[in-house]
Amino acid sequence: MSMKEKEKKEENKNNKKDSKLIIGLVIMLVVLVIIALLALWMMNKKESEDEKTLAYTDLIKEVTAQNVEKIEMTVRKYYCKS
Repeated sequence: MSMKEKEKKEENKNNKKDSKLIIGLVIMLVVLVIIALLALWMMNKKESEDEKTLAYTDLIKEVTAQNVEKIEMTVRKYYCKS
């Protein structure tokens, strides 16, 4: 093999390694962005759930004041729509 052929083969190997590295980094970046978006979504969901919950004493006050349209009951939680 001549020197030029060896250089071309080595250059091709380096180019393949570089392209694999770039593809791997892009995939990792996409995965990190997806994880960050899921975390933000879950935090916002948790905050919206907290806004709907009432203490029992507050619920009784709202019911006696007739400010309640609907009460949704789930396992261990009650949601009040006024």
